[in-house]
Amino acid sequence: MKRFRLPAISRWLRSAFLSAVLCIALTSLRAAPKSAAKKSDAKSVEVPAARTQHPPATEDLYEGPATVRPLTQKPALPAENKLEATISAGPKYADAWPSEYRKAEADLQLAPESENRANAMAEFVRGQIASAKGDPDAALDAWKRASSLDPANADLAVKVAFELAKRNEPGEAIRILKDSIAVAPKEPKTHIYLSQVYEKNLNKHDLALSAAQKATEIAPDYFPSWAAVYELHDAAGDKKKAADVIEKAVKSPAKSAEYWLQLGGFLRKVFLKDDGTASPEELRQMETAFRKAVELKPDDASVLAQTGDFFTLARKQKEALDFYAQAVKLNQAPTDEAMKNLREKHIRALIANDRKAEALPLLERLARDPSVSMRSDLYEFLAELYEQAGQVDKALEQYKQSLVLDVSSPTNHIRLAYAQIRAKKFDDAVATLTKARKKFPNRAEITAQLASALSSAKRHADALAMFEKAAEESRGRNESLLGASLFEMWAFAAERAGQFDKAVELLKKSIESNPDAPGAYNDLGYMWVERGLNLEEAGAFIKKAIELDDDNPAYLDSLGWYFFKIGKFEEAKRELLNALGKMKEEDPTVLEHLGDTYEQLGNLREALNHWQRALKLEPDNADKLREKIEAAKKKQGA
Repeated sequence: MKRFRLPAISRWLRSAFLSAVLCIALTSLRAAPKSAAKKSDAKSVEVPAARTQHPPATEDLYEGPATVRPLTQKPALPAENKLEATISAGPKYADAWPSEYRKAEADLQLAPESENRANAMAEFVRGQIASAKGDPDAALDAWKRASSLDPANADLAVKVAFELAKRNEPGEAIRILKDSIAVAPKEPKTHIYLSQVYEKNLNKHDLALSAAQKATEIAPDYFPSWAAVYELHDAAGDKKKAADVIEKAVKSPAKSAEYWLQLGGFLRKVFLKDDGTASPEELRQMETAFRKAVELKPDDASVLAQTGDFFTLARKQKEALDFYAQAVKLNQAPTDEAMKNLREKHIRALIANDRKAEALPLLERLARDPSVSMRSDLYEFLAELYEQAGQVDKALEQYKQSLVLDVSSPTNHIRLAYAQIRAKKFDDAVATLTKARKKFPNRAEITAQLASALSSAKRHADALAMFEKAAEESRGRNESLLGASLFEMWAFAAERAGQFDKAVELLKKSIESNPDAPGAYNDLGYMWVERGLNLEEAGAFIKKAIELDDDNPAYLDSLGWYFFKIGKFEEAKRELLNALGKMKEEDPTVLEHLGDTYEQLGNLREALNHWQRALKLEPDNADKLREKIEAAKKKQGA
């Protein structure tokens, strides 16, 4: 017996099985309902009804109409066996690709208007495809056909007009827009763009203004119409008419929250400066717009968040917090940019309102949210908050986490090192910056920060050598770094290394690099005052620093110490108290200076008070302070 190979049998079985399934399926789909036959003397017999044969669907689905084939004729039955049967028309169908040979039932066909819209959509898609392929002419032709099929579609008409205006064909653009207006006269978008074509392409200001005003008449609740009229008056230099348009818009009876949000957003862009300032009248109009939006949609978190954003920009932190808190309570899923970082904005508003204790647990919870847990900036924010709360170790952990999430930025390395220096973990800062320097070779800013960290770690020789390298790396690559800040840090390291003359030279270079930077003036003046050198010039330098930055407590301390050195103790006390009052936290140097000043004024009780407070803050400086305290106590006892 001949043996078949298994693969061949398998293919044959599959083919036979599929053929059988298809035959059964086609028979069941095409079978007509059974009908009753005439009774014979023997018994009733039922036979299948005749079928209507259609061409296979695959032949005309995408390739156009199918070829007509003659129906297969069956052999005629003998007259004595012929039975009459009812012929079924089969089920109704809606064809995805109807042809002249196979049309859908009348009640399943599209109405002419709907068919035009469907064809317009098809033409629009053809235009999009042509545009994507880099064929703008074919795209524009398709979009024109789409607009002619559906002229009531304002968005489509504006798109076509925009493309024509870009090609410097304003006449054709105006025709398209007017055709659309004729069919849909109450659609404001076409009037607004018609106004823009008149103004920008034809310089017909009166016609432009008329079209824009028509848009406000037919759709007073659609704010872009008002914006178009405002911009026309503003461009023409008629500020009074422009202001009148805004006032009318603000007094509108519109009941659409979207109208008021658009008005508020427009005014914010036009009037609100970067520093959050505007005229009282402008602020009133903005606030009115946003508050009306909230009145109309008080349970919409997006509206509340956008209103909170406005008050944040306007530096009205209390009002901003109120709206953010209401939005957060609604617990709605984010739907737009305003809601995207809502919880974070709420936390920042709490901090701005000096409610850090409430903000910290909310920020901790936010950082644990999987949807934002990979954001390195969130950990930086949390680290800053921990630092402000005095939780230094937790702050360092967050800075480290931020660095783990994003090691590609030199800033993250420098930020961690700064935090380590503030925590007086100088060796850790040196290690962090050494790794950063290996990762980012020849980056002068990292080398300079490493030099500063080495100076803080009291590795003065290494620090000065590293500053030399930073200067070398800056030349020809990052000349901007080789300026006042670098020289100032370098001078500080030189002074701590005992190279006083080198420090003076560097500070003078810093002043030459940037005469408007106060730091070098103060540092040089204080260095001279501390050593009793060039006191007149030192006082002038310190006063120059205060002239450039009159709110810096360090500079006020320098001035007070200058007065102390020249024997003006009352003036010294006044400036030192002023410096202490401006500090967020007490500084041991200022307290020691005040103690010395009170001693010279004969007030040993206050001198002791300030020295003892300084000793608590700076136990490393204990020997010198303890000597002063012991000497003062002996004087008191005597």
